[in-house]
Amino acid sequence: MLQVRRYETGEGLIGDMIYDELHPRESETIIDPFDPTHLKTFPSGSKSHDLLEPCCDAANRSMRFRPLAASQRRAIEELDRLHPSIKRLKNPHLYPVGLEKSLHDRRTRLVMHARGLAA
Repeated sequence: MLQVRRYETGEGLIGDMIYDELHPRESETIIDPFDPTHLKTFPSGSKSHDLLEPCCDAANRSMRFRPLAASQRRAIEELDRLHPSIKRLKNPHLYPVGLEKSLHDRRTRLVMHARGLAA
């Protein structure tokens, strides 16, 4: 099951990692799925929390949904924690999001196998 972990420092949000909960994470490094030469390693000791919450379990609703106003407040609070260079309209920086290294490696192996390029 895929999950998204958000990392932050005292200065704000620093990036999101997509990882597989069923496989151990090898590192705190993310790899851009569109450019494998673009890596980012989160500093050790960075605060982090998982973003995705299951809403169904075996086709049964398993969580209560937040009121719309609470969801709006949370979204505004998260946006406020982004660095201004990411939110600016002219030449914005990109917010780092990527695959955890072992998930990226597994994805690459599967793609290579599907294309008949792997042994």
